[in-house]
Amino acid sequence: DYILEARERYGVTMSGRFAPGRGLSAEQIFVQAMNAGDPDRRIDLFNMIYTDYPDSKEADDALFMAANVALETYSDAKIAERFLILLLEKYPDSDLKDDAEFLKDNLYNPEVLNPTSIEDLKKSN
Repeated sequence: DYILEARERYGVTMSGRFAPGRGLSAEQIFVQAMNAGDPDRRIDLFNMIYTDYPDSKEADDALFMAANVALETYSDAKIAERFLILLLEKYPDSDLKDDAEFLKDNLYNPEVLNPTSIEDLKKSN
């Protein structure tokens, strides 16, 4: 957080292994994240896209994907909510806005996220 604030406030730039994305583009990191087997690594890579390339077209997608990994792998609604709130606050014009709002609003509603019958599924639509 300190580094992110310094970048914004003072125009701090990083180089070498500390360069944004460790020298990889947002697109390259996104591909790595999608192919990573370890869920912690996936979340770290998606988060790197948001922190290192906040203006990239992948940044909002990365936050949404990180939220999904947190939910699907760890059933961690608080972490998922954090990523979804960031997405909604930082990217209000995102194509994922409606999906992110729906997911955020229903994080703690097991009937919507884990329907047990066709009736539950019909209710959420």
